[in-house]
Amino acid sequence: MREKTRSVRIGFLAALILVVGAVSSVGAQSFGGGISVFVPWDMFEGQTGSISFETSLETSLGLGDYLSFPVGFAYNQVYGLSPDGTLSATSADPDAALSTGGPWFYADSLLTYLLAKFHIPAGPVYFDVYGGGALNYNFSLRPLEGQIAKDLAEAGAFGANPGAVAITDMTVESGLGAGWIVGAGTGVQIDQIRVGLDVSYRHIYHDLQISGEYLTAGGQPQSFDAGDTVGDLRVILRGLSIGIGGSFSM
Repeated sequence: MREKTRSVRIGFLAALILVVGAVSSVGAQSFGGGISVFVPWDMFEGQTGSISFETSLETSLGLGDYLSFPVGFAYNQVYGLSPDGTLSATSADPDAALSTGGPWFYADSLLTYLLAKFHIPAGPVYFDVYGGGALNYNFSLRPLEGQIAKDLAEAGAFGANPGAVAITDMTVESGLGAGWIVGAGTGVQIDQIRVGLDVSYRHIYHDLQISGEYLTAGGQPQSFDAGDTVGDLRVILRGLSIGIGGSFSM
């Protein structure tokens, strides 16, 4: 799975370079930005999390009146990144999906994306449908250690009967993530100016490694590696973005 994720990242970077090169040589059709409300998917599942605000910048290369290729960046401080993985053969329930009681991280996220957008004009009103690939880098990834300890204990990472578990030392490593975005929007265009409302869903996977030391009730500190209990461990950035934006056509 990690080899597949790396291939997705390489393919996306190659496509991004080609489109940016085309935009630079041909000239961008439009340039704009916006602000969005981001709702982590954990909140829809009744778990903890928090709504946040996201800002974005975008440029777009148009091919005719109906098709364009937006390239953009978005910054967000996300509270609600959940893990994903499968329990290993050493756990009490091998091959089962990792069960969690809530998100494990919040992060400062920088997202870049390349989309294909279909534009449907209807007089001054327009409708858009779009989708494409995305890369995300969490340049700060803050662990919620209490939730991580609880979920890993239930998965068997600290033994069959660990008692009260506290993680006394934790190292988290997670690199560039890859995934996809789909969405739709509507708005008004007057001459060269567009103002609209967009709703999109994103699903981004990051590889994840967690290790450190834990302490059980009355015990001595012991080392752990979450990868010994949870195979193909990843952290997921997913949720809905609802935003207002504007652009100027060249």
